[in-house]
Amino acid sequence: MSTQGEGIDMEQLYHDLAGVVIGHYLGDVNHATPMREIRRATEGAGAMIGRIFAVAEHEGLINANLLMEIRASEEDYKARLLHSARLFGPGQILRNHLEEVSARGGRHD
Repeated sequence: MSTQGEGIDMEQLYHDLAGVVIGHYLGDVNHATPMREIRRATEGAGAMIGRIFAVAEHEGLINANLLMEIRASEEDYKARLLHSARLFGPGQILRNHLEEVSARGGRHD
């Protein structure tokens, strides 16, 4: 990750931006959400995170190189998040967590 921007904690910025994007795309996921919707949401979140990070890391002129960087970053983060989507599958850790939350009436104790 780049450290451009004096006085800006870029790692924290990336963390916060990723959290907002993931919250937007996956905020409504629950124990009953079908895997096809989870995969669609993680793919969308990955593409958006990829775009944001590519633009944040880009140094130099705005030109065709930036577009290529954005596309490569989109594909990278889509693949990363789609790989993580498997954790929402039946019997997997995130699906089990969502089932436990549902059993507690939606509370994240």
